[in-house]
Amino acid sequence: MLVSSLITGCRARLITCDIFAFLPQLAKDLLHPTPEQEKRRHKKKRLVQSPNSYFMDVKCPGCYKITTVFSHAQTVVLCVGCSTVLCQPTGGKARLTEGTGKPEISTICVELHKWREGGGA
Repeated sequence: MLVSSLITGCRARLITCDIFAFLPQLAKDLLHPTPEQEKRRHKKKRLVQSPNSYFMDVKCPGCYKITTVFSHAQTVVLCVGCSTVLCQPTGGKARLTEGTGKPEISTICVELHKWREGGGA
């Protein structure tokens, strides 16, 4: 017991201990998680809620037309110009076909679409 009272006659005397001296230090900082930890968490349980999905501009390897594709597309996305398959659905994120573009560019596309929707300044 951290706080105990000793009663002697009519006087009550409290002996207190430093509570924090007995508690172990936390292994990780809960207020300042790393970006990797935030990315792994559920989208509603992050410090600032943010979606896992995004839009990306995919360039067709045949006709070089650019098509906007949702990252979690649930249908096969075809090129408008030459009907080439750009991405195929999986259980989660859509899988890009070989040679259609780089997914790293998608962060630029997310910012562009946020700006188009009025979210950016």
